[in-house]
This record gives sequence, structure tokens and C-alpha cells, in this order.
Amino acid sequence: MENSEKAGNVKKALASLKSRTVLMAALTVGTVSVGVKVLAVARDILAARRFGLGPEHDAYLVALSIILLGVSVIGGSVVPAFLPTYVRTRQEQGEKEASALLGRTLFWLLTLGLSASCVLIFLGEPVLRLLSPGFSAVSSVMARKLMAIMALTIPMASLMYLFSGVLNAGGKFAAAAAVPACTPLAVAGAVLLTPDSWGIQSMAWATMAGACLEVFVLWQFLRLRGISILPSSMGVDEPFRKVCGQYFPVAVGALLMSGAMVLDNAMATTLAGGSVTALRYGSKLVGFFLEIASLAVGTAVLPHFATLALQNDRTAIRKALARYSVILAAVAVPVALAMMVFSEPLTRILLERGSFSADNTGLVAGVQAMYALQIPFYILSILAVRMMSALLMNRWILAIASFNLLVKLGLNLLLYRIMGVRGLALSTTFVYAFSTILVYLAILWKTKASE
Repeated sequence: MENSEKAGNVKKALASLKSRTVLMAALTVGTVSVGVKVLAVARDILAARRFGLGPEHDAYLVALSIILLGVSVIGGSVVPAFLPTYVRTRQEQGEKEASALLGRTLFWLLTLGLSASCVLIFLGEPVLRLLSPGFSAVSSVMARKLMAIMALTIPMASLMYLFSGVLNAGGKFAAAAAVPACTPLAVAGAVLLTPDSWGIQSMAWATMAGACLEVFVLWQFLRLRGISILPSSMGVDEPFRKVCGQYFPVAVGALLMSGAMVLDNAMATTLAGGSVTALRYGSKLVGFFLEIASLAVGTAVLPHFATLALQNDRTAIRKALARYSVILAAVAVPVALAMMVFSEPLTRILLERGSFSADNTGLVAGVQAMYALQIPFYILSILAVRMMSALLMNRWILAIASFNLLVKLGLNLLLYRIMGVRGLALSTTFVYAFSTILVYLAILWKTKASE
């Protein structure tokens, strides 16, 4: 009896230690990410002062949204697909097999990224005709040129995701979180230092250069840790098949989820000039909080969730998800309310200078208030999606993402006719609310059905 009690106490102590470790990792990533995101906000403030809500800025943001769609689909999908299998392979088969899995994944990630870049370079005109129907001929030509400049950002940023995931798996959270500072620093420097004759192209070149620098720095970190990062096309083994089996559903899901941003921009091009840029700046402060929270939470909990899934302790999985959900909701709801109430003064303080006028402030503040409503739903959905990835439920993510895009399209068509660009922001909030409910129900069903 005493031995049983001691074993129970040890188990509780270990669970408590793991929870504290996860929360400390989240705090570390969040703290480092604050600095990175402050740099990103500073970059956008400088860009707003120089370019305002003009057509040149709209063209850059539409081109960038297409590039980021490629990055999200190709690179953003690799970590949830790769990391659980990588951790399992390293634990069960050793470092050699884990390195082989990394090499195969790296080769195919580069192949996909470079292929996407070539598509955008050589087929940019029809892509832009589809995704920016309201652009003038001049704006379309400008956006195509900017997209070609930034095309190599797709493979570079995709490698950044993979390398960061490997560092996170080794517990090096701070290093992986700090490296993304390279791109906002490069863009801010370009906005400040380049002559007016360079125009918006300075931001495009700096975006691409920043992505290349990030990959180089991460490669150095991995090399110093003795991790082999040479691409390899030799052979397809069972771990790599598992990665592919999880990757493609996640990639399609990312296409559907990130497609919402491209859809918003496409519809915004049919509204008044500057609407695309208003969407960007209206989402900036909200995105600042969401990116820090989702990066910190998602990065820290995925290895922990993967371990719980490996142990197949369904009760522990549900308890962990419930515990972290309560903590995150307690933080997210007050932040959302505060951001709605103080939307206009925040916008005025941060952006109203140079080419950014008082009229621009009112428009962007209204968009920002609508975006703020999504904060609790977004963060909880990130937590739940990481759990789904750990449970190898990525095909569920695909189904839910398909539903989300259909809901988004319908709400956009309804709300942007009534509320203009603010309606596009509000529809995003509704989509995340529906999505959060669905992912939690899916996890509950999965864990109950497996008992």
C-alpha cells in the first residue's frame, strides 16, 4: 500500500515538473519573441510613415501575402508533421536514424520550395489576376515585380521552420525564437536607409535577404550542436512515410487556412484604395499578441503533447489540454477587451505620422477592433491543433480547415457589403470561434474513442 502511494506521489511530482518545464519553455519563447515582434511592429510603423495607405503599399502587401501563403503551406506544415516522428525516431532508434529522417525531409522541402518559387516567377501574371481582381494595370505590374523579387523567400523561410523545429526538439527554444529578428531588422533598415528612388522595392529585397540570413544563422546553430543537415534523397523508410502521411494533409489544411488571408486581400482590392494596407495595419497589434502567444504556446507544448501521445495516456492528454486552456483563456479575454476599447488611441499613437493621416487612423482602428475579438479563439485553437498533431489527427485539421474556408467565404460576402473592410476582419473572428469548437470536439471524441 505504501509503495503504491509512493509511486503515485512520484508520478504526480513528475507531472508537476513537466508542467513547470512546459510553462518555463513557453515563458522563454514568449519573452524572446516579444523582442522580435517589437522589431516587426517598429518595421511596420516605419513603413506606414514612408508609404502610408497608398497603392504602392497595397501592391507590396498583396505580393507578400502570396509569398507567405507559399511559406505557410510548404514550410509551416513541416514542423507539426515532422517533429512528432522525429522525436519518436530519436527516442526509439537513435540519433543516426533521426539525422537520416532530417536529411530526407530537408531534400523534399527544398524541392517543394524551389518549385513554388519558379511557379510565382514564371506564372505571376495569371496568379495576380486571380488574387487581386480590383488592381489597376499599374498596381498589377508592380505586384508581379515585387513577387518575383521575393520568390526565393519561400524555400528559405521553409528551411527556417524546419531548422527551428529541430532546435526546439533539442530544448533550444530561445535560439530558435530569436533568429526571426533578422527579417524585420533588414526591412526596417531598408525603409530608413534606401533612397526614395528605390520605392517599395527596397522592402521586397530586404524581405528576401532577411529570410536568407535567418537560414544561415540557424544552420550555424545546428552545425555547432553536431546535427547533420545535409539533404538526402536516398531511400524512403517508414519514419519518412509517416512524415509524408502527416505532411500533405497539414499542407492542404494550411492552404485552406492561409487562403483566408489571400481571400481577404483579394476582396479588399475591390474596395477603396488603401483597403489592403488597412487590413494589414488593423491586424498588426492583434497579430503582435497572437504571434507571441501562439509561438510560445505552440512551440513549448508540441514536444510535451508528443510525449503524452507516445505514452498513450488519454486521461492525461485531456487533463493537460483542459489545464492549459483555462490558463490561456484567463489571459486572452482581458487582452481582447482592452484592445477593443483602446483601439483608436493605440492606432493614433503608433501610426499617425508622415504619410499616415487622421482619416487612416479611424479606418485602421475600426478594423483593429474587429480583429481583437478573435484573440481568445485563436490562441485556444492553436493549443488544440498542436494536440491534434501530436495525436496524428492531421487529417481532421484538413476537414476543419475546409469547413473554415467555406464559412469565411460566405461571411466575407455578407459582411463586407455591410461593413466594408471592417466586415472582412469580423468574419475572421467568427471563423476562429467555429474552428475552436470543432477542434476541441474532435480531440474529445478521439481520446474517448481510444479508451
